[in-house]
This record gives sequence, C-alpha cells and structure tokens, in this order.
Amino acid sequence: MENHTNEELIALYRETRDESIKDHFFERNINLAYFFANKYFLKSNTNSDEREEIASEATIGLVKAFNRFEVNNGAKFTTFAEAVIRNEVLNHYFRNYKNIGYPLLVYLLH
Repeated sequence: MENHTNEELIALYRETRDESIKDHFFERNINLAYFFANKYFLKSNTNSDEREEIASEATIGLVKAFNRFEVNNGAKFTTFAEAVIRNEVLNHYFRNYKNIGYPLLVYLLH
C-alpha cells in the first residue's frame, strides 16, 4: 500500500471496503488536514482551544473529501481535499461566529 497514490487507495477501498486501507489512507494524509488548517486559519494569535477546534474541523473535512472524491474525474485528491477542508473550517466559523461576516473571510484567507 505504500506505493499507491491517494486516488488509487480510494479506488481500492471502494472496491474492497477493507478498513485497513482506509486507516492507512488517513494515517498518511492527516497532516494534509493540519497543513491546510495552518495555511488558512491558524494565525499566531489563535488560542489553544480554537486551534483544536480548527484542527478537528479540518479532519472532518478530510473525511468528507475522502467520501465525496470522484476517482474517475481526473483531479488530484489533494486539490479536491483543500477545497473541502477550507469549506468545512469556514462553515465552522460561520456557524459559531454569526456576527462576523465578510471581513473575517478576507482576514482568514490572507
């Protein structure tokens, strides 16, 4: 399994439903969720509780990306996962901080 791409692992999991493939996939890609969370949302003034929440939302985004990714569309998983993770974390902000609007979005994405 070490030499398979993310796309091949997803296709293999969907064929076999082998949970060890899924576990291997997430072990290999959990840092992807943390990378995108750090890239977009974890600023230096973020407290530890908020960091944990953001990391959790990013991980949920990774799981959603795994479940929704279409293997045959020709895209790379990481490209798709970035959009899903970013969206999941943004939705977290909008669910929990309703009084913050567009300026927060601009701040978070720059």
